[in-house]
Amino acid sequence: MPASFPMEVVMPERLLWSGEAEAVMLRTFEGDITFLAGHASVVGAITPGVVRIQAAPADALGEGPSEMKVLAVHDGFVRIGDHRGVILAGVAELAEDIDVERARRALDASEAALGELASSQAEDAGILRREAEAARQRATLRIEVAEMARERQGAYSTVPA
Repeated sequence: MPASFPMEVVMPERLLWSGEAEAVMLRTFEGDITFLAGHASVVGAITPGVVRIQAAPADALGEGPSEMKVLAVHDGFVRIGDHRGVILAGVAELAEDIDVERARRALDASEAALGELASSQAEDAGILRREAEAARQRATLRIEVAEMARERQGAYSTVPA
């Protein structure tokens, strides 16, 4: 059985990531799942959250260090089958591409909007609250993914004294 399989993360406007994966970990509406090479065919809706792809070593012998790719996926679907996988995402970001300061500003703005709308009786207040809550969740996920990747990178870059 192969140790890896081709995997892609595709958005409407571009291919976000493509490579050989040893494992893909994500959350569907049915729960957390990890896909390995040879996994049974699956199609599922992804809940907004963290996706981890354990990329296979890049060298021709399949040796050397593998790399963990961490992504924020805000919505989408996963398909595993025929010895390959694809995530079709409306919005997804690699951890290293996330602008944390921008995400923090978006979080602050969404929380301020939620505070202002808390007691609003306006006709469209419910819709505006849902939009502000969705913006808060997106910003929180971006920050979580960026910090997770930074912590992981720090764990590997420390040198014992």
